[in-house]
Amino acid sequence: MDEALENDVIKPAQGTDEEYDTAQAEVHRIEESLEELRVELSKKLKIGKKEIVFKDIGKEIFQLEISVKQIVPKDWKLTSKTQKVNRYYTPELQSVIQEFLEAREIKDAALRNAKANVFKKFDVNYAQW
Repeated sequence: MDEALENDVIKPAQGTDEEYDTAQAEVHRIEESLEELRVELSKKLKIGKKEIVFKDIGKEIFQLEISVKQIVPKDWKLTSKTQKVNRYYTPELQSVIQEFLEAREIKDAALRNAKANVFKKFDVNYAQW
């Protein structure tokens, strides 16, 4: 209830809005896929999975943050760096991120539709209110 008042968001309970549930499940599936990719890349680089993490900076989400000492494949794209870490995108990661962004947009649209549906239900029974 607090979130609805503060952020003007009505989040449907699981099982009450099929469109939202499907969209939420897809976002969750892609997030799990991203985590699996991160672990796979840590094995490929022969480093611990804690040594390669995702970092979000503004609109640049899911950047792979790795020590500057680590050598990475040539097809990895350097996105930003500090004195201690470099941040990269891999071709596969960019593809999954695009999929994630699309799924998140669908989820956001489903959330807006859920809010409109609540208002429609009130409108149907307007005389009772």
